[in-house]
Amino acid sequence: MVVLALVISLALQSVPSRPTAIACTVTAAGAPVAGVEIVVAGKTYLTDRRGEARIEVTPGSLELTAVREGFAPVTTTITVASGQEQPVTIELEK
Repeated sequence: MVVLALVISLALQSVPSRPTAIACTVTAAGAPVAGVEIVVAGKTYLTDRRGEARIEVTPGSLELTAVREGFAPVTTTITVASGQEQPVTIELEK
């Protein structure tokens, strides 16, 4: 019985945990916006041509700011649970 418990415990420890992340999509008038700077925890990330950026973060409450020339900056606060990928869509306005 003890051996079985040890085997189960070791098996659970070897399962890699999923990273905690934000899956951010930035649009304007419904169309994706490339090259948007996404600032999270003092680091800057850029959206790709689909207006998307995947950002690994530490779990908890985070402030996210999206900035691109020609648009008003947008700041929002989100909460990301450990091991989850939190989708966030930001709509930019001129």
